Amino acid sequence: MVATTRKLSWYGSLIFGALFIGAGYFIVHLAVDAYRMGEASEAWPTVQGSVIHAKVVSSLRNGKTHYSADIQYAYRIDGKQYKSGRIDTSPGTGSSSSDSSGAYEVVHDYPVGRVVSVYYDPSKPWVSVLEPGMPTTTWLVFGIGCVFMLMGGWIALSGIARVLLGVGMLGVLTFAWLKEDKKGDKA
Repeated sequence: MVATTRKLSWYGSLIFGALFIGAGYFIVHLAVDAYRMGEASEAWPTVQGSVIHAKVVSSLRNGKTHYSADIQYAYRIDGKQYKSGRIDTSPGTGSSSSDSSGAYEVVHDYPVGRVVSVYYDPSKPWVSVLEPGMPTTTWLVFGIGCVFMLMGGWIALSGIARVLLGVGMLGVLTFAWLKEDKKGDKA
């Protein structure tokens, strides 16, 4: 039995490419938002808060145990209490790893009862971080999004090229260009 490979049709390439471009755009958008928030957070006012919950959480994914730090802190602004679990402005909701050392380090840095400086957005006081600025993971997320968009563009352009070659448009355009070039030589 001979194995055969199927090529993606031109419209399949366009759809698949558009999905990659859309996913890349979404990822880049997350990174840009995190960048803006990171830059802004350095100028946010601070208030004293207290860590009210800190533990390492484990979960099983694809047969592997992943660990993440679950930190909660509380703070008051103008008599109203707020709670948050955001440590920095990293894109996404937090990270987990199959190596537990990072999660234990975060829990060690923010034990229950510790008084912390909370940086909060004055226009949205429920948005806060403990570590202002932009983390380096933001650039990694941005790069991944760009790679997705480039791959999507390449896939979509390959579909468009197949259409142009299939109906002979590229050949017609090349012939017209060569004909114009020969007219210029005669003049």
